[in-house]
Parts: sequence; structure tokens; C-alpha cells
Amino acid sequence: MQMRRLVVACVFLSAGLCAAVAQQTTLAESHGSATKNLIWSTDAVTQRFVAVHGRRALVMGYPESGLEVWAYPLQLISDYQVSFIPRPGTYALDGVTLLRRAEYRPDEIIRTYVGPDFVVRERIFVPLNEPGAILSYEVEGTSNVDLKVQFKPVLNLMWPAALGGQYTEWDDAVHGYVIREPSRGFSAVIASPQTIEHDVIVNRTIQLTPLKTLVLRPTGDSQARKIARVFIGYDPPGVVLAAGVIPRLQTHEEQLYAEQAAHYADFLGNAMQIETPDEDVNRALAWAVLALDQAWVCNPSLGCGEVGGYGPSRGERRPQYAWYFAGDGLVATEGLIAAGEFERAREELSFIAKYQDKKTGMIWHEISQGVDIEDWKREYPYMFVHVDITFQYLRGFADYVKASGDEAFLIEQWPGIHAAYEYCESIVDPSTGLPQIPSGREGANEQDRMRDDIGLSSSWISAAEAYAEMAQQMGDTSAATKATEAAGVARKAIASLDWDATHHYWLQGHSASGEPMYSQRPRPTALLLQHVFSEEQSGEVLDALASPDFETDWGVRTMSAAAAEFDPNSYAKGSVSAFGSASVALALWSQHRSVTAQQIWDGLLPWNTLDSEGHIHEVLAGDFYHPEIESVPEQTWSSAGFYSVTVHGLLGLQIDAARHQLTFAPHLPPEWDHATVTNVRVGEAVLKLQLRRFQDGIELSIENSGPAVSVDFRPDVPLGAADVKASLEAAEPNLSRLQASVGRVGQDENVATAFTAEKGTTRCRIRFRGGVQVSVPHPELRIGDGNSGLKVAGLSLHGETLSITAYVKQRGDSLVTVRSGWKLISVTGADVESHEGNVYRIALRASPGARPSTQRDYVKVSAKLDFAKR
Repeated sequence: MQMRRLVVACVFLSAGLCAAVAQQTTLAESHGSATKNLIWSTDAVTQRFVAVHGRRALVMGYPESGLEVWAYPLQLISDYQVSFIPRPGTYALDGVTLLRRAEYRPDEIIRTYVGPDFVVRERIFVPLNEPGAILSYEVEGTSNVDLKVQFKPVLNLMWPAALGGQYTEWDDAVHGYVIREPSRGFSAVIASPQTIEHDVIVNRTIQLTPLKTLVLRPTGDSQARKIARVFIGYDPPGVVLAAGVIPRLQTHEEQLYAEQAAHYADFLGNAMQIETPDEDVNRALAWAVLALDQAWVCNPSLGCGEVGGYGPSRGERRPQYAWYFAGDGLVATEGLIAAGEFERAREELSFIAKYQDKKTGMIWHEISQGVDIEDWKREYPYMFVHVDITFQYLRGFADYVKASGDEAFLIEQWPGIHAAYEYCESIVDPSTGLPQIPSGREGANEQDRMRDDIGLSSSWISAAEAYAEMAQQMGDTSAATKATEAAGVARKAIASLDWDATHHYWLQGHSASGEPMYSQRPRPTALLLQHVFSEEQSGEVLDALASPDFETDWGVRTMSAAAAEFDPNSYAKGSVSAFGSASVALALWSQHRSVTAQQIWDGLLPWNTLDSEGHIHEVLAGDFYHPEIESVPEQTWSSAGFYSVTVHGLLGLQIDAARHQLTFAPHLPPEWDHATVTNVRVGEAVLKLQLRRFQDGIELSIENSGPAVSVDFRPDVPLGAADVKASLEAAEPNLSRLQASVGRVGQDENVATAFTAEKGTTRCRIRFRGGVQVSVPHPELRIGDGNSGLKVAGLSLHGETLSITAYVKQRGDSLVTVRSGWKLISVTGADVESHEGNVYRIALRASPGARPSTQRDYVKVSAKLDFAKR
């Protein structure tokens, strides 16, 4: 394995621990800037969720409710709080009131408490492969300070399982409390070598508090800097304390830090890396990949797989969503595929396949970590409730095989794949060619009882086409043909049965009683990629999605604000989903509406610093910028969706490993003059793509370390660009002309050319003259802000006249930025706010007395900009 860890490790570790990393790693090469600055730091911490993750343990919580510690599948403690006692004295200063800053690093979170004359840095660390955690407290200042740690002993299984008979005792040998459950032999320890006082465990008629207390006196060689550590861990039955997890944590602390640092450095070094001119974007993308790794959880009974996310446990000891969901895992798999993490994607698909129903072929929905798998199947109705997951599984598996070229895995898993397809076929109504939801089952919509769901119908097209691709690879031409025909039948059926001509939108499906359901939702955006409806009908849907009925400054609502059922605070009927918004942006990019897609993608960026820095919430409110009260602060599929849409939408990257082919169709915002993508794996080839943009051209440089790769290069160019020429310079200096075609669709104009990138360096240059580019400055979002930004609905160029159709607030920001080598000579329906070089800032204006055309007092306006060629 190539050793390239030290630089990245020392970026997010303390200086003292970098030496430990250096003992295990050597410096072969540095990473790109996307991995050099991974620290998120914030001073606004009172409502900040923290979660520090290992594969076997977790520490998480909000300041006011305290931390909880898990060692899967057990919750060890909850309500962990710290306060500070300056000496001499007995009064404890509450830690929550002194908390001032938090640093989010891949391997730990550092929270800083500031007292009158002291500063305490709390380092929360969870080792990669140990069922425990280390919380260290570095005290600096002129005051001598003791620490008061309080927590609630739990030692109980994750919902819905439960234990009984737990008790807590003090053990001098470990300087800590031992929580025991005698019937199964589980035990947990919370201990500190710096303990000077603790509660006396005695039987009381009246229990004063369920909390246990440790008082710690930090120690150290320096008078101004002292340290105390708290060790928390779980031991399985039969393990004595002296040979348990606490001695391992205490003895090997530095080694565990180094192992974690090396792991993250290696993981990021192996993944595809994206570098843009915006360091916050680079950091957010690196963290999106980290989030997928941090969701990898190993359960001693079930194995290792992606969990749905992390949020505080609720009354039932269920840490939202730190258990296994196959649908979430499949979304995570798509993110892993996009990142080139094929080995982990394969492991996740294997984990999902492991628990497939062998009798029916159905893929499971969710599995709790706390119960025996056979009990879960038999006693609880959650495992095989969702029929849509089986359809998604087929598409996800085919995507993996195409991108990775892993035909051996396809052969190995083929019986299960075939069984999954047979299950999908079994619920298809032969009279329509579309699936119906069996009684007692659900589609993706958990809130409404449905007979058929257009999302499930769309998934049937994807599943049938995916099965056809894989059957063809397996040599079963007949099965491939049959599945392709089934997808064609479904397309025609949806087009004829599921279009709502009154509302100019698709139906959501039909209720259990057969009534049509008219609620307008953005899902399933796959219908737009599948070209189910006519171009005119798809255009009507795209126009609706670009309107403020759907689009907010922070993403896309789960239901149109014009719908009768719309509720901005409803999880499924008006909130804004990060994953759903990413899906809409991808569909808009695929349908050549880049300006609108970019606006939605821009709206997702602030989610990375909204709560748990570097991670993305599940859903926000549909009327004001803030998390929904039930939203999970670290949602795995949100991070996966954000990364996937960046790779496949913004960058337009697609890989076909079997054909040694790469498609690169970037839609970069006009403000970016470069982008670099490294570790792009196409079969055995590893590529580095460097794109540079100039006012009159584009240059793509490809460094290839392996076999030749066919490249389909389709970059956006300014609308109206003329005299387009393409040329190629290979490793041997021989500049040659390339065939290049120019096409304009929707808001986009792109150049299409193709060439072969041999081993070594290949450069493709595209030259053009003139043209126009449009972008929309994104409003700076603050908690509680309403939806106020301009929404571009239409963009076109006729000759040298640029037409913009948009929705603007009657009172609000309405600026667009126009870049052009042409000279702007007149403007209608707008004002030129500023002009510098080839950049114009244009303010669209509403006509006096204009009446709102959509919800929330938005007005639809049009502007024309006339240019003259220079």
C-alpha cells in the first residue's frame, strides 16, 4: 500500500501526536488541497451537534442534553456533562455556559471552554476498531481547576431490544464505575486515573439523582497546562476488566490516534479528489466522502455496513439513524461509486445481499442492531415492508458493475440478482405493465397508502434496464431482451396513465381505493432522465421545479407550495430534503438547465456548516431556513447525494470500466476558471483531469498512469460561442485537429469531441470566440431567513439578444451576473448595476403593480439584453 499519510494526518492531529503517526507512516507524496484543510471551526456552539465515530463505538450529542456513548449495539451512558471547579472553592461552573468553540476534525472533535482565568480543551476521540472512547481535558491558565463529570449509566440494547437488572459499582482497580448486566454478562466502564472523588454506591430508599459523578484533578509536568482523561468502554461477556478495553485504551492511546489518522489519510488518498477555486467547496466534498466512511459500522452479530446517519437517541434508545437501512445503503453505495471507493461499495452490496429473503428474492428495508436477526424477521414488521428497495438494488448493482468493471462479483451474486428481478416481476400488473404495491407493503411513500406509486413505476424502468445490462454481461441475451421490452412497456404505460393534464404535472399514483393522487412532488426525477413524457410535458415539469413553489434558497421542497396538502413543517409534504434537492439538481443538469441546477446546488453548500460541521442534515423547513425538529443532523444519504450530484451533475463524470471509457461533461459555474479531479479510476487506469478555462477557450490535461482510455469530452461553452475548434496534443508532441460539434439545448451550449488518452499526458484544447454566460449570486443564508432569492426559470439566446425569465420578490435581491466578450448595448426589463471588464451585474425589476404569480409574493419577470459582437 502506498504510504502518503503523514501530511494529512498532521493537519488534523495535535503536534504531539504527529510524532506517533510518523513512526507508522512515511511521506511519499502530498494530497491535493481538498485534503489539506479539513478542519471546520465554529464559535457558535450552543446548538451544535457533535458526533465522533468509530466502527464499533460512537460519542454524540448536543451541549444542553449531554453526550451519549455507544458501543454497538449497546448504549453505555447518556447525559454526559462536564463542569469546572476552580480551587480553592466548591462552586462548579456549568460547562454549557462556558462552551465557546468547536473544531470538527475527521478523527476527533475539540470543544473549548473559557472560564474567568482558565481555558479547557475537551478532545473527544473514538478509536477506529475499539468499543470505547477517550475524552481528554487540557487545562491551561492561572487557576487550578478540578473537573466534575456526571453521567447516567445505561448499558442497554438499542431499540427494540432491552436488558434488565443493570447495576453500577465502583472499582478502585480501574479508578472508575463499572456497569454490569448479570444475565448476559455485559459490562461497561467509565474511569479516569485522575479521579479524586466519586459517589459512594449504597442502597437508598430515596434516590436523589440517576446521575453518577467523578471529580478529576488534572495532572502534568507544566504548572500552566495539565490534563485529565476519561476512558469509556464496553467488554463482552467473559472478559475480565484487567484484560478489557479500558487497559487497551490507556496503554495504546497514542497508537490508536495514529491508526485513526492514518486510516482517514489513506481513505481520502484512495478516493477521488476534487479541487476547485473555492476552498469551502473542496472541504465540503472531502467531508462528504468522510461521512460515508464514518457511517461504516461493525456489529458483532450482523457484520459491517453503512448506517443511515447519526442523531441523538430518543426515548426508545434508538440513535437516529445508526442502524442498517438497505435503501440508505444503496444511496451511500452510489456515493461510494462516484468517489471511486469500489471496494467499500462492493462490501456494502455484499452486506445488503447477505440478508436478502431467499424465498421471495425481496431486499430488506431496515435491521436494528439490537436484536437477533431471526427474532427481527419473525417478531417485527419492519424488515421486508418496502417493496421499492428491491428495484433500487438492481439499479445500484448494475451501476457498481459498470463503473468498477467487477464482473467476478456479478457472477458471484447473480442468483440473488435474478431472484430480486423475479420478485419485481411478481408484483407487476400484467394489464398495465406497472408494479402494484401488495397489501401490507409500502412503496417509498410511507405516509400514504397507495395502490401504485409513480416512483415505483419509474424504479421498475430502472430495475428492468439494469437487469438487462447485467443479463447481457452474463450472456443471457434472451433475458436481457425481455427485460428491455418490459421497460419499454412501462414507459408507455406511465406516459398514458400518469399525466395530470389539469395541473400540467405527473400524478403521484393512485390510492388504495384507486383514486388519483394529484399532489405535486419533485420525485421521481428519474422520469426526466428516462424521457417518459413528451418534451413539452417534461418542460412543464422543469418549469414548475424552477419556480418558487418548489425552489427555495436552500433546496427544493418535497411538495409544491401550491398543493392543497402543503405544510412547510411536514417531513414529506413541504420540507426541503438535501437528497431530494440533489436529485432535482442532477435532473436539471441532465436536461440542460444548468443555471437553475447550479442555484439548487449552491443552496446545499450552507448545509455543511448548519449544525454538525462537515455533515448534512436530513430535512429543513420549507418556509424558513432551519432544520425540521425531527431532522437527523448527520444523514448519510444527504452527504452521498451531495457528492454524487457534484460528480455526475456539476462535473458530468461517468465511467464505463468494461469499455475503458470516460465521459466528462462539466457544467462549471462561470466564476470558476479551473477544476482538478484526481484518482479517477477507469478499469486499471488512474487519471488526473485538469481543466482550465479562459475567456476564449478551454484546456483539458489528462495524466494517465495505465492503459488507454476513450474520452468523451463535452464541456459547456458560452451561449453563442463561435468559431469553435478542437485540437489534441498527446504524450509525443504532435498537435492534431479533432472533430468538434456544437449543440445548444435549453440553458446550455456545449462542445462535443472525443479522443483517446494514452498512458502519459494528453491535452485537449478548445478555442472559441464570444458568447454569453449567466450566473446568479447566491444569498447568504442565516438561520430563520425566508425564501427571497431570485429564481431563474428560463434562459435563451437569439442572435445577440439574451432573454432571461425569472421569479423575483417584490422586495428582494434580484441580481444576475452576465459574462460576455461582447458589448452590452441595451437592456429591457432590468438595470445595469455595475460593469467591470466583461462582467455585468444586472438587476431584474418587477413592473409597478405586478401581481404575485406564485406563492410567497414572487413576481415573474422577463428581461432582454442586447449585445454587439466586438
